[in-house]
Amino acid sequence: NDGDLVDSTGTPLLSQEVCEGGTPETLSVEVISDPSSTGVFSYQWYSNTTNSNTGGTEIDGAINASYTPEALSVGTIYYYVEVSQEDSGSGCVVVSNTSSVIVINSIPIIDIQPSLLTEVCIDGAVELSVTVADGVGITAYQWFENDNNSNTGGTEIPGATSTTYTPDTSEAGEIYYYVEITQDCGSATSEVSTVRVVEDPVAEISSIEPSLCIGGSIELEATTTGGTSTPSYQWYYYNTLTPGVVTQITGATAATYQTGTELSVEGIYNYYVEVTYDGSGCGLATSSDFAVTVDSIPALDNDGDLVDSTGTPLLSQEV
Repeated sequence: NDGDLVDSTGTPLLSQEVCEGGTPETLSVEVISDPSSTGVFSYQWYSNTTNSNTGGTEIDGAINASYTPEALSVGTIYYYVEVSQEDSGSGCVVVSNTSSVIVINSIPIIDIQPSLLTEVCIDGAVELSVTVADGVGITAYQWFENDNNSNTGGTEIPGATSTTYTPDTSEAGEIYYYVEITQDCGSATSEVSTVRVVEDPVAEISSIEPSLCIGGSIELEATTTGGTSTPSYQWYYYNTLTPGVVTQITGATAATYQTGTELSVEGIYNYYVEVTYDGSGCGLATSSDFAVTVDSIPALDNDGDLVDSTGTPLLSQEV
């Protein structure tokens, strides 16, 4: 093996990483001897803080063809072995190449945590994800759900063993999620991710005064329950005499609407509003009709003149 140390299978082992307190693989040296030689081989292992097979520190008791290093502290230690053949005269000494043991204490480091809060309507799409930036060995994931805002004591979710998880949002409520990440040197637990599922939006219209005279104006207000994120509005109206002719009111895109010139003829006008939330899964909310009655302006008899007790116009009197 050109002087390389080998593992238990005879494969050259130039370097290995182990967790602090773990057990490194055993290092071995294979010696090819001269068939005519009768000398016995002796071994002495050394450790070194630099990548060199000279100047190392002799390891007490390490006098066999194999040696298992210790992983007591974080850092890199280099090992080599000196092989000599007894009863063969001077100069029968050979030194192996170095093999490094890198001892680490690296638990998983979560680079990107799951979102702290996700709010959607029923059946809205949610995907929680986590990203691990560091660690050693194979990374395993297990997601948990919890009734409490805590990343301990949750219930393991069967099959939720990847970097992402899609929660069930079929019912309104609030559930807490977290993920446990395990690697060779330990484990880490993510922060809690809250998934809040709200009911689909419902819209209603109200007004202080549902009737007016021609030329008047009233304010209509839309209120909603349910829904999440930012709402948008669009107001409509139609006359009860022509219910099939619905007019989308240009510019009426706020939570309130001040009636305008459309109420220039007496009759009953029905208004409704469509409210759309941009939160995931939130459906369109269409209010019930709100009826506004438009009456004609009252007319005064006698061309507006005041009259006396007989009904005769009384424009002036002297007393």
